Amino acid sequence: MKTPCIFLGNLVFALLLPTFTWAGAVITYHGRLLDQNDQPLEAANVTFRIRIFSPSPKKCLLYEESRTVNMTASQGVFVIPIGDGSGTRSGDDPGLTIENIFANNGTTISNLVCNSTSSYTSQTLDQREMIVSYDDHTGYGWDNLPSMALNYVPFSVNSHDTQNVGGTAAKSVLRVVDPNPANPAFDATPLTPAGFTQLMSLINGTSTQYEKAGKLNGTTVPSLTNGQVLGWNGGAWTAVTPMTSYTETDPSVKSFAKSNLPTCAANSFLKNDGSGNLVCVVASGTASGTVTSVAAGTGLKTDQASNAAITSSGTLAVDVGTGANQVVQLDSSSKLPAVDGSLLTNVVASSLSSSASINISGDIVSSNGNIQTNKSLTAKDALYLYDAKTPTPSSVGLKAPANVTASYILTLPTAQGTSGQVLGMSATTGQLSWISPSTGTVTSVTASAPLASSGGATPNISLPKVDATQDGYLSKTDFSAFNNKQPAGNYITTLTGDVTSSAFSSGSVTTTIANSAVTATKMNFGGVNSATSNLVVSDSTGKFYSFGCSTAGQVATWTVAGWGCAATSINALNDLPDVYVYAPGNVIFFGPGTSPPATESGGTGGNTVFGAKAMAVNQNGGQNTAFGAETLSSSTSSSENSAFGWQALLSNTTGQLNTSIGAESMIGNTTGSENSAIGTGALGGIGSGNNNSAIGAWSGQGLKSGSYNVIIGSQAVGSSPNSSTFNNNTIVGSRSARYLTTGADANVVLGYQAANNLTTGANNIIIGNNISAVTATSSNTLNIGNLIFANSVDGTGTTLSTGKVGIGVNSPAYKLDVAGDINTSTCFRIGASVVSGTCASDQRLKENIQDYSQGLKELLSVRLRTYRFNGLGEMPKTGETAVGVIAQELEQTNPDLVKPRLVKMHPEDTELTEIKTVDYSKFSYMLINAVKELYAKLVNQDQSLEIHNRQILALQKENAELKARLDRLEKSMQGSQ
Repeated sequence: MKTPCIFLGNLVFALLLPTFTWAGAVITYHGRLLDQNDQPLEAANVTFRIRIFSPSPKKCLLYEESRTVNMTASQGVFVIPIGDGSGTRSGDDPGLTIENIFANNGTTISNLVCNSTSSYTSQTLDQREMIVSYDDHTGYGWDNLPSMALNYVPFSVNSHDTQNVGGTAAKSVLRVVDPNPANPAFDATPLTPAGFTQLMSLINGTSTQYEKAGKLNGTTVPSLTNGQVLGWNGGAWTAVTPMTSYTETDPSVKSFAKSNLPTCAANSFLKNDGSGNLVCVVASGTASGTVTSVAAGTGLKTDQASNAAITSSGTLAVDVGTGANQVVQLDSSSKLPAVDGSLLTNVVASSLSSSASINISGDIVSSNGNIQTNKSLTAKDALYLYDAKTPTPSSVGLKAPANVTASYILTLPTAQGTSGQVLGMSATTGQLSWISPSTGTVTSVTASAPLASSGGATPNISLPKVDATQDGYLSKTDFSAFNNKQPAGNYITTLTGDVTSSAFSSGSVTTTIANSAVTATKMNFGGVNSATSNLVVSDSTGKFYSFGCSTAGQVATWTVAGWGCAATSINALNDLPDVYVYAPGNVIFFGPGTSPPATESGGTGGNTVFGAKAMAVNQNGGQNTAFGAETLSSSTSSSENSAFGWQALLSNTTGQLNTSIGAESMIGNTTGSENSAIGTGALGGIGSGNNNSAIGAWSGQGLKSGSYNVIIGSQAVGSSPNSSTFNNNTIVGSRSARYLTTGADANVVLGYQAANNLTTGANNIIIGNNISAVTATSSNTLNIGNLIFANSVDGTGTTLSTGKVGIGVNSPAYKLDVAGDINTSTCFRIGASVVSGTCASDQRLKENIQDYSQGLKELLSVRLRTYRFNGLGEMPKTGETAVGVIAQELEQTNPDLVKPRLVKMHPEDTELTEIKTVDYSKFSYMLINAVKELYAKLVNQDQSLEIHNRQILALQKENAELKARLDRLEKSMQGSQ
């Protein structure tokens, strides 16, 4: 702890006593400081703090100021001008001026920091206490200089009050300036209390002796405009416009002065009508004069420009037209032009001609134009309706027949008909109605033989079976019976050889031919002659005949007419049981129960199909391969699909480029394309998703319409179909991620039953046997074996993720958060600084090598604090008390230890905020230098101590010698006595 000059006693203490001099409400404080080695303090950065208090026991803080002084080469002397404005008013300083601080005028000062209460009222002889502290920033903190009691306010301070009157600035006091200061002759009368009251009344506007601006007789005067006068309405002043907003009621005022003068025509004059009113009178009689101006009135016009008045000569004419204030004139046919007649009354309508409608209460006849009447309208010959073309419109006429036997009325329908309808009329009422010409009722149907009809509106039409008495249809059995009734002449009629007849009908013979007795040359019956290269066959009656094929590629073909040769054809194959071929080169169906498709011309070619009902409805699809019953059985226009297994791609209609291997694989897909499914029921729930791959029985059952998912493992991603949509997942492992629902996108899962609790979470990485996600809805997380965790895994491409990694911590709060000990076999670094371990430090690996000089001084300036993190700036709020430093404080003395970093101050922030960080690793190197400095000082002190010891020994020896000499002198003196 620094103790300035204590050992110098009164002399040095006197040097530290301050001196006060006034410099316009500024106190100058002088002093001298010595360091702990009794040397003048000459630091370049010394902070002083000056505080002035009221007397105890209240001891209220009246003033606090801090300032930094450079005391280099000062011999320890400092000068502080207190109150000059250069320092910083700090701490709990109340902001008082130096004058107020030292004023003992009984003024009460409130809102102070005191030992008790919070105010101070000065007394006449009150003292003040001043405490000055300083900090030379060597790590020891503040040192207080001796407290100084100011027992009374010096006259030099009180003299400042001469600038005031009772504490009020002189310039703020009302005074009278003598017109001749050199020879004063003006003696102002002192202001009496009554005069002061009147003065304040004038200032406040309440004086009854004088009118206040803007008022008359104490009442507010309104603002007047041009031509207005001030009027009194009995309660207030008002702005009055004569003859307009004010009526004169004074009976002494003549009537003509109470109203506006009349407006007279030219050459008129005003005349009293005998009742006190002025009226206009036109001159009459034979008196001569000159007309100077003739103006056109309503309905008239002049030949002057802009219808100006005639001043010398001109023509006055009637203003003819149909506009406002014009006179309507008959045309050459003695007819009025078109005008608005909505207000005309008592008009004779016998000869009106108009292009507008005319509403009348009686009958009206018009040769053309629109007609409206509230009675019947009668027209002879024809009634014409014209279109809007000009100048020669076309018309449509309605005309009655030349001879109408009886008059009738056609009543139109109440609404417009629809397209295709026609008008029909009721024979009794003449009402027209819209009917559709296609409607009607069949009342009877007859039939001609051999057809028969049951009659009536809904008959049964039948065709009887043919018999001996009637015509009709021929049945299959009738055809067989007819075919068997061939005459005998159609059989063998001549036979040469031994014949034995037995039990045959007349004309038939039986021949027995010995073995090998007949050669080819001897056979000549039934069209068989030289059967070389031909086939000899018999029909159902035992008749022999031969046939041969003459065209390459033909095959023997059996028909109801017998055997023959024919080329292979689709129709021939279609006659085979359970085999169907259609669209040449296109589709082949095999299998029991197979039936031909509804449209045998469908397909674009290249389809290969094996299985009952496989591709049963294909119309436009091509290049498909379907193996298995009901594979691709709903396909209409899908192409380039491959389906293997019962009901594989069963529901696919238009999906393209799918590969489905396994019974019921992709059974629900309808329009999805470019999917691959291997395994029974794989992707069985998908309906419209694209670019998905699933391997394993029942894998991908939970996917409905997502895309770009890769699923490997039995029952991975669901065990039954649902309606979920998710995308871009990679799932590997049996029964893994079974409960994913809509929104669970971009997850990577590896391991048996891994992520089985995950539902809507997205962008997670979960690896391990039976490892779960952090929560069912977690997103952007990592979990490897319930050991390594991470959050905010949001990086894509080359963008780094913003999250944190934990080992043994499932909610990491730091970039690397480890629960437990950390071991490294080599080196542990933070940035470029070594923290611990065996690290590379070879000189050959380094450049720009410099000595690190920071040590004891910098270490002593470090201020240690305890604190808790508040949860901002990506630092967790743990509630634990930590020990460390404040970066802003450390930066003042050790700026190289403080570095900036950009973080999100709040989790919801969209922009980064710069914070300050501290490189704690450098404290260890600073500590090494500090220890070295302390060791050097200790060695110096040991050397000094050794010198002192030698000096003491020399002094002791010298003292012993002096004592011996003194003893000898004493003995000598005693002997001489």
